[in-house]
Amino acid sequence: MQKVMNVTYRLYRRKNGKYYAQHNETGRQISLRTSDENTAKLLLQGHNEGSRDAQVSREVGLAYLSCTDPEAKKRTWAWVFAEVLKTKSKDTDNYRRWSVAIRDKAFNSIRTMPLIDTRSDHFLKVLHEGSVSTNVFLRRIHNFAIDMAWLARPVIVKRQWPKVKHRKKRAVTCGLASKKRTVKSSHLVNCFWLRSQLGTGN
Repeated sequence: MQKVMNVTYRLYRRKNGKYYAQHNETGRQISLRTSDENTAKLLLQGHNEGSRDAQVSREVGLAYLSCTDPEAKKRTWAWVFAEVLKTKSKDTDNYRRWSVAIRDKAFNSIRTMPLIDTRSDHFLKVLHEGSVSTNVFLRRIHNFAIDMAWLARPVIVKRQWPKVKHRKKRAVTCGLASKKRTVKSSHLVNCFWLRSQLGTGN
């Protein structure tokens, strides 16, 4: 029996008479730029066929992948984190750094995500929510997965990785030092004035 795949988009007509293709899962709408129902149905069919072709291609790819690598569908980023940690010597600073790094909350959105389902926008979300450390360790984890052939291609190619931006450290400038000296001098003047007043009172 042939499997029937559900359509991705349905037709939606707004109050202004314009038709949209609405995604059945996310609710996101794409303007079909027409008020004619027949034209809108043809355009909707094009969106659904394009989406169906992509789904079919993915299923075929996964079928081939399952034959060559049966564990591919099961590998999540949490599993990769654990495998990376196994390569580090326990009771060392490096092991402790990695132990802390993989508990970063920024990784929560991809922790249970299969590697084969990971897109660049998933990584960008992690990088946006994380810190400099997140960027550094995600790169290393990503490269580890590629080197182990668990990723068929990079999630983000090297030249597109956001640059690591370290926060500027605040240095003591001459102006700040001068200001501190001025405040200190002012305190001394107040002390001398107070002593002179006390002396006058006696």
